[in-house]
Amino acid sequence: MRGPDADFMAYAESLRRRSLEVGVHPIGVDDALVLYALVFAYAARKRDVLALDLGAGIGYSTAWMARALEEGCRGRCTLVAVEREPRRASMLAENLRGLGLRRVEYRVVEGDAEAYLGGLAGCTVDIAFVDVRKESYPRIMLALADKLVSGGIAIFHNALVPSPPPELYDLASAGPWASTVVPTGLGMLVAVKTRGCG
Repeated sequence: MRGPDADFMAYAESLRRRSLEVGVHPIGVDDALVLYALVFAYAARKRDVLALDLGAGIGYSTAWMARALEEGCRGRCTLVAVEREPRRASMLAENLRGLGLRRVEYRVVEGDAEAYLGGLAGCTVDIAFVDVRKESYPRIMLALADKLVSGGIAIFHNALVPSPPPELYDLASAGPWASTVVPTGLGMLVAVKTRGCG
């Protein structure tokens, strides 16, 4: 048992500061800890995991997801970080190399999160963190209903501030979802897919 050590914490903080310097608004530290705990708990109970960071910026949230997978992975764990802005995607790739991951495969995809999801086979994603344009949240929620495995988790940042479209909450309260909002400073909507797919 290790968890985030001093070296990781220092690296993560440097990513948070660099994000702010280049105009990326990273998730809060409280959000990062929730994200870490959710990804670790999921990875620790499933052999192979495919995780997505949709709207990865330069890698602050991705680093926390990667560390959780590194600690919890029991088989083959893959993390795909999607970022639409080319300069940020390039920085993201460089920053992930700095993590020194040994057990987690990772890939950086430069492109639109919705388009990327549209190209995935159904029922292959285990966990997805979403931090893109808020107006696209309902469409991404609908897409994830088809892409997540049963028991998979969708996590949406900014569930409280700034408030996403109300339709997101309607979707999260119906269909295949059991959901809650974790009241961090900005809020994290956590939706578990309770049925469908194997």
